[in-house]
Amino acid sequence: RLAKTLLESVLEVPVFEQELAKVIVEAYVKAMDNEILNGSGASNQCEGILTEAAKTSGSRIIAGNIIEFTAAEMLDWKTWQTKLFAKIPLAMRGLSPKFVMTPNTYEANIKTLVDDNNRPVYTETFNPVDGTEIARFKGKEVTFVEEGQGIENFDDATDGEYFGMYWVGEKAYAINSNMEFAVKRYFDEEKLQYVDRAIVINDGKILDPKYIYLLKKKVSA
Repeated sequence: RLAKTLLESVLEVPVFEQELAKVIVEAYVKAMDNEILNGSGASNQCEGILTEAAKTSGSRIIAGNIIEFTAAEMLDWKTWQTKLFAKIPLAMRGLSPKFVMTPNTYEANIKTLVDDNNRPVYTETFNPVDGTEIARFKGKEVTFVEEGQGIENFDDATDGEYFGMYWVGEKAYAINSNMEFAVKRYFDEEKLQYVDRAIVINDGKILDPKYIYLLKKKVSA
């Protein structure tokens, strides 16, 4: 639910509705991120990738596609090559796979990777139009997610927690939605504020797990 207060009274309606639409979309995307990762698969939720991986039996996530990294291995470019990139099948390589991780992991662990001569492996690239940084790792796009949704900051993660995913989204996961938002507006008498509630019907499930690689932290004994 998205609450609005007296701000509405000082904004022109078209301007306010424009901003409201942006906030609704932002909230929807955040909620969908959480469900794609952690949904229970029940009638009112998508099927979560991490929920599926956590099953003790019958999980559709391929065991060999769950790759563990220790803190020392995260610093070693050769380990990334042998543990992850060397395992990616040829069919998946041509489909532009992407990374999913938190901004913290990207800044603190990926951008600090160096080779044997202490030269940075990462090269900064920027959008020439607006100057924003283009997040890539080994030429692959990095999609950022908020920590606390099952994908944690590597340095903060405990043993067995996930810090990233490498996947081909359109092949790995399917979302079924009519993308029609129903917006209900009412006044909350207790909070003394207007509330806009947006509802959209959708579901989602894992389509093909071979296009999903999960990256897990391992704490050395």
